[in-house]
Amino acid sequence: MPRVFLEAIGVCRRLGVKKLWIDSLCIQQDSKEDWEHEARKMGHYYSNCFVCIAATSSSSSAGTLELAKHPDDIMVRSTGQDPQTGPFSLIAIPSELLDIQHFGRAHQRTQPSTFPLMTRAWVMQERWLSPRTLHFCGTEIVFECAKMTVCECGSASQDITHKLDADQCVFLRSTTSTKIFQARESIDLYTWPDIVTEYSALNLSHSTDCLIALSGLASVKESRYARHDEVQGPIPRYLAGLWRDHLANQLAWFVGETLLTAIANGPRSDSPAGLTGRRPKPQEYLAPSWSWASVMDPVGYLWYDGGNGEPLFELQDAQVSLASENPYGGVQEGCYIQIRGRLLETSWEGGDRTDGSKTFVLTDVVGTQQLDRENEKGIVFSPDYLLTDLESSEQLSILPLARLDVLFAMASGTGHLARASRTTMCLVLRQVKERSLASHGNKDVYQRIGFTEYVSFVNGVRNVDTNNYVEQDIVII
Repeated sequence: MPRVFLEAIGVCRRLGVKKLWIDSLCIQQDSKEDWEHEARKMGHYYSNCFVCIAATSSSSSAGTLELAKHPDDIMVRSTGQDPQTGPFSLIAIPSELLDIQHFGRAHQRTQPSTFPLMTRAWVMQERWLSPRTLHFCGTEIVFECAKMTVCECGSASQDITHKLDADQCVFLRSTTSTKIFQARESIDLYTWPDIVTEYSALNLSHSTDCLIALSGLASVKESRYARHDEVQGPIPRYLAGLWRDHLANQLAWFVGETLLTAIANGPRSDSPAGLTGRRPKPQEYLAPSWSWASVMDPVGYLWYDGGNGEPLFELQDAQVSLASENPYGGVQEGCYIQIRGRLLETSWEGGDRTDGSKTFVLTDVVGTQQLDRENEKGIVFSPDYLLTDLESSEQLSILPLARLDVLFAMASGTGHLARASRTTMCLVLRQVKERSLASHGNKDVYQRIGFTEYVSFVNGVRNVDTNNYVEQDIVII
């Protein structure tokens, strides 16, 4: 048995806990059926545990819960008698003499080697569903629950923060961030786009686990939606990683940077991915193209409070082909959404940026992505994955999802431009011509390949769209 498992048994004995769940021992590793059965219950196990023991500084079961030894000459020892609990022994170590880091500063893009456990996608729901967690961090133990995070050195509550640094916010679009979950709070405080943004930046050993590894959190969110939303119908509430009743917002995920700038040549976002830094499209089916789970890169969303959005399409039907009995788990081919919306067909062309990266321009769409500039023909779109098979002669289409207010984290002197503008969020679609249309009532079938947004500003007038959209019913797979 691995050393860390034996150490976890020892921790349980010291806490007086008589039962211990270790998934690699309690799930038959050579049985797909048992794995699927138990994976569906994982959220229940963690939600109802007494405490979760986390080897936070270990990268595998070959690691350890053991903490680093400290020199005797820097330790202060004391013993005494407590009237309620009896004799005790204390050891104090001046924290300024130790090199102690906290996982709030170990964002996966900066310090993945310090706390490798925190970069694993499966761990996210384990951490957030457990009522309390003991993190064994190599130099100290950190206790975490929904109300507090405390450590032995006493500085975790200051170091672990979910607020963006002010110097990273200036002139940037207000988007969901991968830094919000560094402080453990109630899952009810966060929207689904917040959760997906954080989760999509974490690592999976098997890409096919993308939806199942989040299924426990999805089931918790389902109970929240069901409690406040009694609308029922034939369309499933959970659509392969998206929620039906917030679909306009949740379809609007994107990979890489945001596209609008407050001023010409202004900064777009803090994403390092650019418009061409994408992974290839997965060879195996992970999810329908309209789901964030279909791509291999981290995704983000524009900040959206739900109160200022104007939906521009209607969901008519949807089907989710589940790969197992878990309604929040993996899916297989056969998923689709049928919607009535407005489409605009457009040509496209590649372009070059000053930093040497490539852009993708929708040449027939009229609008602007710079708030201080009037409309022009041609806007940039952000591909969902590395586009390697897109022919220059191929026609694409855009489907507006919603209009909403343009928001920047800190607008400064350009705030009036943002307050006066509304952005149109659009899917970029590619028609699947070889697909049998009879199964979808002879409707045109499309796949999502990207995302774009633009504002309208012509002759001094804002928010009057001059594009000639055509309303039709389509299917997206």
